[in-house]
Amino acid sequence: MQDGLNAFHNSIIHAHHADLAKSLVPVRAADLPPPEVLGFRIIGDPEMAMRVIWMSDDKRSAMMIERCGPCTIVGRHFNDVFYLLEGRWTGKRPDGTTYEARAGDFVCFTEGDMDECVVHETFLKCSFYTSAKPLPFEVTPLA
Repeated sequence: MQDGLNAFHNSIIHAHHADLAKSLVPVRAADLPPPEVLGFRIIGDPEMAMRVIWMSDDKRSAMMIERCGPCTIVGRHFNDVFYLLEGRWTGKRPDGTTYEARAGDFVCFTEGDMDECVVHETFLKCSFYTSAKPLPFEVTPLA
């Protein structure tokens, strides 16, 4: 886990480097694993790109850089820590409370937290995930 935290720390330090967004791999929402595997579903067809830059040997921790355009994301979280570099979204929890995340914010969720996020402005975020079960990700090879 310490290697993942170091990867997260180093990614945040270099997050505003101009080549960061260029290294992401385009992803179509339709090509993502099903919601029962991911834990969430995407409503809409946003522009998306990502890169899994580190994954623990047991696949229960991962470090990613993600970009997602306007859409709605509904579902259950892993243990997530995000640093939002760009963009804005609002979230609504099952109890009806709402929150807003903007560029410069750290956002944290515990495994099993549910919400519905409306992405208003394309976001770019550094993400660190952990889970009790293996995550449905693989390290993205460099081209």
